[in-house]
This record gives sequence, structure tokens and C-alpha cells, in this order.
Amino acid sequence: MGLILEKRDQRNCKAEIMESLQLAKLEHRDVQVLSGGELQRFALAVVAVQQADVYMFDEPTSYLDVKQRLQAAELIRSMLTVGTSAKGTYVLCVEHDLSVLDYLSDYICVLYGTPGAYGVVTMPFSVREGINIFLAGFVPTENMRFRRDELSFKVSQGSMTTTQQSIEANRHHNYPEMHKTLYPRRRMGKGGKLRGKGKGKGKGKGKGKRQPFRLHIQPGGFRGSQIVVMLGENGTGKTTFIRMLAGLMSSDADDEARRQAMAEAEAAGEEFDTERKFTSVPELTISCVLCACVRARACACVICA
Repeated sequence: MGLILEKRDQRNCKAEIMESLQLAKLEHRDVQVLSGGELQRFALAVVAVQQADVYMFDEPTSYLDVKQRLQAAELIRSMLTVGTSAKGTYVLCVEHDLSVLDYLSDYICVLYGTPGAYGVVTMPFSVREGINIFLAGFVPTENMRFRRDELSFKVSQGSMTTTQQSIEANRHHNYPEMHKTLYPRRRMGKGGKLRGKGKGKGKGKGKGKRQPFRLHIQPGGFRGSQIVVMLGENGTGKTTFIRMLAGLMSSDADDEARRQAMAEAEAAGEEFDTERKFTSVPELTISCVLCACVRARACACVICA
């Protein structure tokens, strides 16, 4: 990745751009193994290190968490001062996140039409006016309504039609305090040999020592009628927490209970029941957002994989 940026670096700002986008630690990584968010930040960096009078960004904040979106927006705004043309530098950006749009933009052009048939680009509006026009679905300067209904953030509370629905909606699911330790996998070297020392649990010595990831979950709960959103940076344990709630990953305490049960069965000369479940969370039916599978063990989505 670093070699590609070095070849494109026309402004001699590679190190600065990589630091601003949190790419410094990934400099020697192959582009083919980058995650979605890492690849998105790499694409931003490739554009930012080049010298141009017009910079174009198409959905630059996709796959990024909140902090990374703000960093990307700050980088894009900084591009206004790097041009060499006497007329200044122009930045065009396609964005769907209204909060980023509000933070990033000076002017907004609204597009409307029929997908695959035709499209219309309006004249530039101020940020506030452009966002309100998009939400309202109506362009007052052209007296044009391009959407039948307005986009509203008001929550409509539907009435419960049956007693059973009311009971299910208000059922409370609690989960206890949990801990999960994830040890880094040992990397494969040349000839298919494992690299590093230790037992694959981050016990190696030296500069390349990789520490295990430890997640601490405080006790909590949720109701059937609630939508709970987890907000945090990438790599802080959001997917791990979801998998633990889904019963697809056990806590450290559950792992220890399983090991003790296996030892007791072995000491007693009994066969251990491999189907026995050790879980700290209530039994729930989980449907994955990415594939709509229901506790599918063969699923390949980010939650079940």
C-alpha cells in the first residue's frame, strides 16, 4: 500500500495523509487484504496525495465509523487550499450521510429523477436549504415535486392489535456482565510455517508482540419494542458483542465452565455431551441483517462467519 501512495505522491505529503487517515500502521500491508474501511481510507489517500485543480470523491465515508468519517471530511475540506490554479481548487463530493454533508459542504446540488431513465441536477443551494429540499422532495425554485412523500424522522408508534403482541413487545431480555478474550492468530510464513513464538496467544517476545483483545461487557438488557444501537470505533468489539448475544460466541466464563465440565466428565469416565450449551445470555432467535439467516451455522455473513 505504501508503495502505491509513494508513486502517486505529487505533493510530498504521503506521511501526513497516512497519519490523518490512521493508515501509518498499514503502510506495508497488501491492498488485497485490506478491510472495507481500510480500503476506503486508502482510496481517499490516493486521491489526496495527487496534485490537481479539481478533486472528486464518490461516497467517501462508506464503511467508515463516526470518528473516521469526521477525519475524512476534514481531509476533504483541507483539499481546498492545495491547488496551484489562480482560480482556486474545486472539490466535488457525492454523499448520502446528511450529518457528514452538513459538516462538509459549502453548497449542495440535489439530484432527482427515475433510476435508469433520467436524472436532473438542480442549481446549487446553501447547505441548509439543499438538505431541506431533499427531505421535502420539493424544489421551490422550479416548483417541482420529485417525491410524493416527505422524509420525516418522526417515529410513528403503531398500536398493538393483540394482547400477545403487547406481551412480546414488552418482554425484557437481560444479559449479565461478561468478558471475552480474543487471542491473535499466528501468521503463516514462507513454506506454510507458522511465524512467531508462543502458543498463538500473544505470548511472543520482542517488537512484534501482539497483545490479545479483551472485551468487557457491563450488564444490561433490552425490550422487544426497542432498537438498540451500538456506537463505537472499528475494532472495539461491536461484532463480538452481537455474536455473544446471538449465542454464536461464548464468554470467558462460559468457556471456563465448559472446560470444567469436560474435565469432570473425563475424571468420572463419562462421555461429555458436546451438544450441551454453556451460555450467559437468554435463548433468542437471531436474524442477521446481512443475510436474513436464522441462527444459520453455515452462514458466511460478518456475524455468523
